[in-house]
Order: sequence, then structure tokens, then C-alpha cells
Amino acid sequence: MKRGWWPLAAALLVPAALEAQQACPAVPGAVVVYGEGTRTTTFDAAALAALPRRSVTAPNPDGDGTSVFDGVALKELLVRAGAIDAERLTSRDYRRYVEIRAADGYRVIYAVPELEPDFRPAVPILADLQNDAPLPDGVGPFEVVMPDEKRHGRWVRQVTCLRVGFVE
Repeated sequence: MKRGWWPLAAALLVPAALEAQQACPAVPGAVVVYGEGTRTTTFDAAALAALPRRSVTAPNPDGDGTSVFDGVALKELLVRAGAIDAERLTSRDYRRYVEIRAADGYRVIYAVPELEPDFRPAVPILADLQNDAPLPDGVGPFEVVMPDEKRHGRWVRQVTCLRVGFVE
């Protein structure tokens, strides 16, 4: 039986096309929110400064004391990009996630309910200030900070994109 070349071509091209479709559309000095059910939205420093701000106190990643981080709640960014409703989560939102992507390729996942203050007292923020100063080189201009986690594995430095996805 002759199968032809198309199954091999499909096996090679489909994953590459899916990856390209989900590639981070990074913009220097900004964070881009994009993905399923989302308007691709770019937030630069000025746009973030105009949004409601949050301050959180958290242990420093090096274990030496604490710092006050200022920024915008991740939920606020998703609301502004049309990914979720500002007032309440829908049943569909319980199967959604946000993949945080960094300039160095580091990626972490947050379930959308984790961004909701009704589910946990401390919610992650996209910080641009630490102790009233811009984030240091190698960390900023933007960092995701989750103040109540004992380990900083889901803190993300040099954030470039937030990709919204959906679990089938």
C-alpha cells in the first residue's frame, strides 16, 4: 500500500504551525496579553501606570528581608484584554490558564481562579516597582510577584507576554 508523503509532512508542519500561532508577540518595554478568547493587548509602562495599582509586601528572592512591590493585578490585565469578566468568573474560566513568559524563555502557569481575590487572599501582580524604585536590571522592567508563596518558582522576571489558554 502506497501512503505518500503527506502524513509525514502533516506530522512535521502542524506542530510548527501551532507553535508559531502561540508564539509570544513580544514588544520591547511592554507586556503583551494574547491567546484564546482574548484581544491582543499591549501594556507599556504608561498604560500600566494608568491602571489600578496594588502594593504587596513579600520576602526578597535572595531571602534577605522583605520588599514592597507595586504593580497591577494580573486579573486586571486579563479584564482589560477581554479575557475574563471583571465581576465574576464563569464556568469556562475554571478551565482557563495564563502562561507567563519571560525574555529568557522561562514560563510558568497560573490557573485563572488563582488570580481572583475570592479564592486566595494574595493575588499575583505584575510589578514594575520595588521599594518605590524601578526593578533592577536583570529583573525588570516587569516581574510577576506572588506574595504568599514560600518558594519563588512562579515569580517571573523580565516578563514579556501573558498567554491565555483553555484546557479542553
